[in-house]
Amino acid sequence: MKEYKLLLSYLDKKSRLPDLPQGLSEAIFEWARVPYTKNMLAVYKTSKRTLEHFGLSKKPKPLMYTKTFKVQDERIDVKNLQVHIIPKEANGQEAVYDENYNRITLYLQDVLEETKNNLTIHKIEKLLYYLKSNIDHELTHFVQFNTPQSVGGTTVFHSDYKSLSDDYYISPVEYKPILSNEVNDFLYNYNSMKDIPKFIEESHFFSALKRRAYGKYKNAVKDFTILVQNSIS
Repeated sequence: MKEYKLLLSYLDKKSRLPDLPQGLSEAIFEWARVPYTKNMLAVYKTSKRTLEHFGLSKKPKPLMYTKTFKVQDERIDVKNLQVHIIPKEANGQEAVYDENYNRITLYLQDVLEETKNNLTIHKIEKLLYYLKSNIDHELTHFVQFNTPQSVGGTTVFHSDYKSLSDDYYISPVEYKPILSNEVNDFLYNYNSMKDIPKFIEESHFFSALKRRAYGKYKNAVKDFTILVQNSIS
């Protein structure tokens, strides 16, 4: 209860995370979820019932999908953002923003063997949640690299989000994108502000910051609390 009261004291403060271009994350997800689902059904084993649930009479063919989105944000000189959907896993990467080509590439999730052998409706819905989280993560990189407040650095990729090194978590260029993932993860699994202390305690991200960068950890707790409250309300 003490930790919860402390968290509530942060809510009159402003988060230091960059605002994403209005409506862009939602627009990308609304377009991406259909071809992304088709590629999952094309690559992984599934039942006829699951195919029919998504309006398919047979397994689709894996395809690469591409779309260019307009960026309407006065902070950002770049006015077009290209999004690719690739029908395969790629060395553990789930998504990447390439600042040289101004492009987000979305790969299929690395999934457990049992999921590959039985891709159910419930599992697809969960993977679509991770897709939305990955879109927000890469859009945060997009804002970083295209605004005056840009944070320099190289994005690091790992095959397992839960076993990332402390160096990745405390990297300046990854702080804001990972915090975005943490907020989405909390909203998917919890529905009360009172669950925040438990979530923070169990988070690899917050644990790494607490060990290696305590000042950044305190800022992350504040930012996280504000973002969760704004999302819930």
